[in-house]
Amino acid sequence: MSVQGTNRILVVDDEEDVRDLLSRFLTRRGYLVESVGDGEEAVEYILENSPDIVLLDIRLPKVDGLKVLRRLQEEGSDVAVITMSGVADEDTARKSLELGAADFITKPFNLPYLETSLLAKLILLDT
Repeated sequence: MSVQGTNRILVVDDEEDVRDLLSRFLTRRGYLVESVGDGEEAVEYILENSPDIVLLDIRLPKVDGLKVLRRLQEEGSDVAVITMSGVADEDTARKSLELGAADFITKPFNLPYLETSLLAKLILLDT
């Protein structure tokens, strides 16, 4: 259930295990996946490479996920972002959506829901 091999996804999480899990899951479904471990690297990668979708953890070293979203807005980036957090915090979820995130997902992941959210965003990108 994916657009095979055509969509590039950036996974941004400070936990290597999470990056590996998501990278393996998404690669098996035909996505092209890259990953970085902090917000500073994320902004640099996004601005230089324009991935189709970013899976962005909120709690990151150097620059947190909300600051990444603000920076992307300032730079005029229209990359699709799905924010992630290990804490189900309604205020943080609301802030991330106000800053342009397409969805907010809590950890541990419901991987089928994550893929559904990705597909919904990809369909919108194609229209």
